[in-house]
Amino acid sequence: MPRDKGFSAIGTLDCLRQAVDLLGGPKEVAHAIWPKKDPIDRAKWLNRCLDENRTEKLGVDELFLILKLCCRDGYHAPKHWLDEQLGYLPSNPIDHLNEFERIMREMSRLNREAESLAQRMSAEQPSRSAPALKLA
Repeated sequence: MPRDKGFSAIGTLDCLRQAVDLLGGPKEVAHAIWPKKDPIDRAKWLNRCLDENRTEKLGVDELFLILKLCCRDGYHAPKHWLDEQLGYLPSNPIDHLNEFERIMREMSRLNREAESLAQRMSAEQPSRSAPALKLA
């Protein structure tokens, strides 16, 4: 069962508010966004940013950090909601272990190919004692 079952956003700020709730609330998320700010001030600031009646807004980097935190913690509904709003199909997160394995396989394949090319190049290299070709 998805960890974010029941996610149902009405608008962008609602999506972000629900994402913040999934991540443990404004105090937790504000600490991740602004670790050097005063703990009380940063939670209040985040709440103001998520209030449609306030002028304070999150920046793009802060929005992406919230989405990255959701991905890290297995909450994919906020990103899928954005996919739907933008006209994309929801996609699954990359399985980093499998991605690492894919990269290792690709490196191994490229190493084998490089060795094969080096052997071919060595075989095609003219020997120093071979007579020079005469062009007519």
